[in-house]
Amino acid sequence: MEGFEEAASTPTTERYFELCKLAVHLFPLHLEEILLKAKQLDPLIETYREPLQQAQQEVLAIFELAYEKHLSFVKEKGISIENPLTITEIPTTIKKDVIEIIQESINCSEKQLKILETAFPKVVHLTTSFLREFLQQKLSRSTPPTSYSQLLALRTLQFSKDEIFYDGQPIPLYIRLIRNVEEALRIDNEDPSNLLTTTTIQTIFKALANCGEIAYYNNRFGYGAYSTECLFC
Repeated sequence: MEGFEEAASTPTTERYFELCKLAVHLFPLHLEEILLKAKQLDPLIETYREPLQQAQQEVLAIFELAYEKHLSFVKEKGISIENPLTITEIPTTIKKDVIEIIQESINCSEKQLKILETAFPKVVHLTTSFLREFLQQKLSRSTPPTSYSQLLALRTLQFSKDEIFYDGQPIPLYIRLIRNVEEALRIDNEDPSNLLTTTTIQTIFKALANCGEIAYYNNRFGYGAYSTECLFC
């Protein structure tokens, strides 16, 4: 809370509000203590209680998703520190939903859709392999998890088709997945559109999240140029 005293050089209620909001982001369960400290310096900070409560709820919702729901998922799937790399086989029952979503999302020819239907089992296998290899690679660069919090960190995957890094080292796994799916969807030696390839992969991830086979997927996690794809498994 030292920042409150430091703000005395520019003592405005708006400045104290920004500091309170930052403190709430770091300690969302301590809103009342944060307000109490701030009111000693500026009683008007009470007028910002509602936006601070909103910030608190946003942080708690993220915590629930990132930890509590992910934790419930791994326990339900029988994943623990004894078997941290477990990935269940992707059910082929998602095929119909995936193809319907792709039809609605982009303009595919009948020939492209036919190829996608035929190649779907291979694309699913490639996607499963990507998840397994990503987990294995992350584990090889760290020590085995000894707690659930470490297990969830291991099974939180962030990746991008532009830049993929883990501990400063490039990870080409997602690039390889995209190229392999491109090859699987190739028609008469003609490359499929990049849009079809990435949409197919992302739609499979979304379908897996919807049917509970992974805990979470977001194809734009973060802000602007810094966003990546994020998956909890």
